Amino acid sequence: MTSVHGTISGVPITGYCRVKDTDIFLPMIETQSDIQWVEGCIKDREEHPWKYPDEDIQAVIARSKELLCRLREKERAKSGAAPVLSGRRKQIVIELEGMEL
Repeated sequence: MTSVHGTISGVPITGYCRVKDTDIFLPMIETQSDIQWVEGCIKDREEHPWKYPDEDIQAVIARSKELLCRLREKERAKSGAAPVLSGRRKQIVIELEGMEL
């Protein structure tokens, strides 16, 4: 399990890294892709509709599923690969000190 060192807007901080040649420390957080986030929104509304009393749940789910299709199509177009079942963001490597990868 990942250790948590506080939060930023409710998002757990999993650690800190120092920017090379500076005294600046940046928090490290785990993120989701847009596809994963929309999938989570749909699942939460399907499983917990009472949490959204001011929404037309079925309409929101329908629009979210349309958005999910567009996001998956965009991901396929970028990669030229087979359909994406669950999106993942590409990893960007930044040269930092004190990081074990």
